[in-house]
Amino acid sequence: MWCAATTSSVQADLPEAWAAANVRFEDFISARAELWPPANLAILPDATVIHEVPIRESRTEHLTLAIYQEGSLALSTIIGDPGSFIDKVKMLSPDVYTLCVLSSGPLGYQHHYPIVRFELVVDEVQGSQERKARMVTLHPPIDPEEMWPNERLLLFRDFHVFPKRNPFEIRGANEKVSPAVLLQVHENGVVERALLDPLYEQHLVWRIYHNGLLVNRSEADGVARLDTDRGPGHYLVLVGIEGAGGFMPVSNFLEYPLFPGGAGHNVIFPSQTNGMPDFLIDRSPPDQMQNLRESWPEDGAGAYSAKTIYAKEALGRLPDQNHQRLADLWKAWAWHLNQYRSQPDSAPWIIP
Repeated sequence: MWCAATTSSVQADLPEAWAAANVRFEDFISARAELWPPANLAILPDATVIHEVPIRESRTEHLTLAIYQEGSLALSTIIGDPGSFIDKVKMLSPDVYTLCVLSSGPLGYQHHYPIVRFELVVDEVQGSQERKARMVTLHPPIDPEEMWPNERLLLFRDFHVFPKRNPFEIRGANEKVSPAVLLQVHENGVVERALLDPLYEQHLVWRIYHNGLLVNRSEADGVARLDTDRGPGHYLVLVGIEGAGGFMPVSNFLEYPLFPGGAGHNVIFPSQTNGMPDFLIDRSPPDQMQNLRESWPEDGAGAYSAKTIYAKEALGRLPDQNHQRLADLWKAWAWHLNQYRSQPDSAPWIIP
């Protein structure tokens, strides 16, 4: 049963349209907690994923396992009954990850909570060149909002999807609030937006995540242009309000990567040679470069093709951690960036 949220003093201070949207969001959260099955998700050391989500597999209903690395979606795969995913996980580099499970069905794509953070650790096998991977579950952060993904922002994405909206639409527009803020980004990481009426502007705050960590939660009142570049990495930029239960976005979910460009600048679209980004070519030792050239798809597309999986395993052995993270970031974004470059209309949030 849908329960009515109590209008708090926080909501009372908000403009009526945003206060009403915030009530609907909190109602949605309350109803989900009552009616939506939890995941009780866990990952064991051998990469066995355990969950308690009932499965009714069909053409339109299934479960998806999503794994995030430093804010970027590193791996997404359809799953069935609980089981080992070591063949999938071994394609990842040693790092800290966030594990989520989603289901498709009458409500559209919806997450099941809680989400889980784990570290992929690779141990050398004594007396052998073999390496063995194991998963170490990490404690949740003290303040979940300090990291992306976090459950409250994922809940807003669930709210935005309901009932059956395309889950990717929120990248270009927030359809659940009015007036909404449209965030756009230049190739150098400068974010722009149109200013609203002062009645609304005074309530706006930023939420900017760099590599999955919250780096800016300042007031956004009157700020129409902001340089977000804090170095290469993944960025999630939001503008929103503080509602009864916490932050609520009133903007689109603006996501983009920044890669090393020329003259010390970072850019969304790095220069490429035969589908390989030049920053990887410049930083890779000759023997590693040969592996990359043989394994990477020439068009840079097909992020989940067999060739790219081979490239992932080759890149997983890069000795320099910063270089490895740039390689992982490129793997997560290569397909999308090539699509955006060839079809600019598919990414109206990027300003040419």
